[in-house]
Amino acid sequence: MKLKPIYGLVIFSLLIAGCEKIYEEPKDSVIEGIEAIDQLNSSISILPVIEHINSRFSQEGMDILVKQKLETELNAEILWIDSVFGNNEEVALNIELMGNNRIFPNDYTGEMEITVKRNYLELGSEVSVQISNTNPLTIDDDKDESYALRGSIEIQRTLTNTIEVDLQGLSIVSESDSYEWVSGENIPGVINDIINVSGDGTLKDENKIEFSWDITTPLTWNIEPYCTRYFTSGVLLVKDDERYNINFDPFENGACNDIVKITKAGKSYEINLAD
Repeated sequence: MKLKPIYGLVIFSLLIAGCEKIYEEPKDSVIEGIEAIDQLNSSISILPVIEHINSRFSQEGMDILVKQKLETELNAEILWIDSVFGNNEEVALNIELMGNNRIFPNDYTGEMEITVKRNYLELGSEVSVQISNTNPLTIDDDKDESYALRGSIEIQRTLTNTIEVDLQGLSIVSESDSYEWVSGENIPGVINDIINVSGDGTLKDENKIEFSWDITTPLTWNIEPYCTRYFTSGVLLVKDDERYNINFDPFENGACNDIVKITKAGKSYEINLAD
């Protein structure tokens, strides 16, 4: 919702926010928002793995020793499918992740094919990730929840430290529900120690019921030990029959915790996502 720039209204709103009442947790009534959080987290958590593989080969070359080190770090089997070098450089890899990696907090199993056009670190490079239909990527997080990823991911480097990620071909299946992306899944972000996520889209559950999400303040995701379960700042607007905001930094300190503030119908609720 956009407010007109009336200064009296702005000051009044700030005063109200300072003495806001926090109500009891309404998890059942905001389940779509929590589902959207889980889907966003699971979908982007594979990006640092892809980033790690591509960056290492780009920086250190397509060398057998680099390949062996990556296989040890990720507990993976990496096969070179095809490669073309020169002005139209293109490399295709098949990667099978076997779980128990040594770097990332989540556990990854499954198979994907990665095709990189041009050096990954150069402007204009393009990456296509195709996830195996017979051996889809499975992500097990530290909450003992499991998600399966199927479909494709497209990545393009638009600035030196910025990539644009298109998740439109990706579907996510949890142990109890399945969702597919149906529109608006462009997520620009910076892949390093921190990923900034922005965008909007629509999710459709297994009953073909749609609900939409819109990131109104960019979400920050820290790639640090014990800090990757949820976003540490930003605001997510979820729209089903009603509208409500999810604030990932209710204490305005960017802390790595599991607490979010959900505002719905003028009431605010603090939710511990780890419960």
